[in-house]
Amino acid sequence: MRIGARPCRDASGNLLAIGGPHALPHGWDMPVTANNESKPPPDAAWNAAADRYTDPALSFTDYFGSRIIERLALRPGAQVLDVCCGAGAVAIPAAAAVGRRGHVVGVDSAERLLQEARRRAAEAHLANITWRADDLSHLSFRDASFDAVVCAFGIYYAPDVKSAAERLWNLVRPGGRLLIASWGERLFEPANSAFWDAVRKVRPALCRASNQWDAVGTPERLADLLASAGVPGGSISDEPYEHPLLRAEDWWTIVLGTHYREVVDELAPVERDVVQALTLKPLAERRVEWINASALFATARK
Repeated sequence: MRIGARPCRDASGNLLAIGGPHALPHGWDMPVTANNESKPPPDAAWNAAADRYTDPALSFTDYFGSRIIERLALRPGAQVLDVCCGAGAVAIPAAAAVGRRGHVVGVDSAERLLQEARRRAAEAHLANITWRADDLSHLSFRDASFDAVVCAFGIYYAPDVKSAAERLWNLVRPGGRLLIASWGERLFEPANSAFWDAVRKVRPALCRASNQWDAVGTPERLADLLASAGVPGGSISDEPYEHPLLRAEDWWTIVLGTHYREVVDELAPVERDVVQALTLKPLAERRVEWINASALFATARK
């Protein structure tokens, strides 16, 4: 299970005031335009994010993992594939559900996330999981190998989303299920906007033009993906969810444990301090206690 980051929006209103508990370092009241030497590869950000990925502040990953297992209604002995498995939010409860006669394969291209998944599975005393470092676009399984195939919050990272969906569907046995999850609109608002407003002021070149999941981020687009991939009889459901922030600093933990990390690691250390201060200040002042984390589920039975 992976989490993406949102693009910047045009500024609305005045610049954030400086001061208070999340004040800027002295002299940082002007935009910064310095560039780093090179952009890290995509999986470098996910490997870096592994140090925060399972922090309690990111409990939405396990929440949605449980909700996905409920929807799949897995039977003992089932064979399950979890692609873009992250730290095992789906694969670990799936392994518990299918029991010793069943088996789960968790696939992710970020080795440090897989290391965390292995650690969590060992803590749960689950031996019926195989973890594989592989890419969504290069799955080497035989067709019709699994009773359930899941890709939670990751299919939009594939270079060809349609081909990826076709491949996942081909891996489902007759009578089995496919479940693809995507984030919906306004993910992590209002904290998301606070982050990108801060990035724009410090390093505007790092602002993105679109979300990774825009192609599938509405019910209509997700349904179109199933249809274009030749998945018949699929259904789309909206899963509203408000994620709690116990304190403003929890949002920065979420930033460091998700794909926002790719942006943060592009910043120089002093720039990161500025972005963090600018991000957390409005959340603390407004006493933001909840952020939107609604999701979309596409399911189909073969």
